[in-house]
Amino acid sequence: MISLIICSRRPDITQSLKDNIAETIGVEYELVVIDNSKNQYSIFQAYNEGVRRAKYPLLCFMHDDILYHTQEWGKNVVDHFKDIVVGLIGVLGGHYLPKEIPAHLWDSSLVSCNFLLTIDGKQKPEKSDVFFNGKTFTDVVACDGLWFCIPKVLFEKIKFDETTYSGYDMYDMDICMQVITNG
Repeated sequence: MISLIICSRRPDITQSLKDNIAETIGVEYELVVIDNSKNQYSIFQAYNEGVRRAKYPLLCFMHDDILYHTQEWGKNVVDHFKDIVVGLIGVLGGHYLPKEIPAHLWDSSLVSCNFLLTIDGKQKPEKSDVFFNGKTFTDVVACDGLWFCIPKVLFEKIKFDETTYSGYDMYDMDICMQVITNG
């Protein structure tokens, strides 16, 4: 039902993340882990490869350092896509794009999010804890690449633009703009 696509900085994701997903998702799923431990792919290339390998109709792109706390969060994802006008969902989104690009969505004056960062007493967050309440959502222009899902059928019209971009920035804004452009 859901293909989880992860560009991993290691040959595989941690067993604790595998266990966490298995214990919380609540629907049939597959893990599509793209080994990028040797930095041979840009995020655009890795995610396009993940789309090619994925077998389920919903594609969830996620970082390899998050943990899920909501039980059966996959059912919430499936429910969101029952509305055929929904092309993409995420946990952090911006209502406006910043004037200066590249930039972060939170550089905009109005941001919506449904996630928490665990700081563990350090200046930078080490991991992200994702909670899905399945009830609160709002329209946004773009979602951050931390976690987002897109129906696979849209990839007949869109793809991660590995021709224009390289590296690890802008993939999220670019794919969100493609989803909007394609209705």
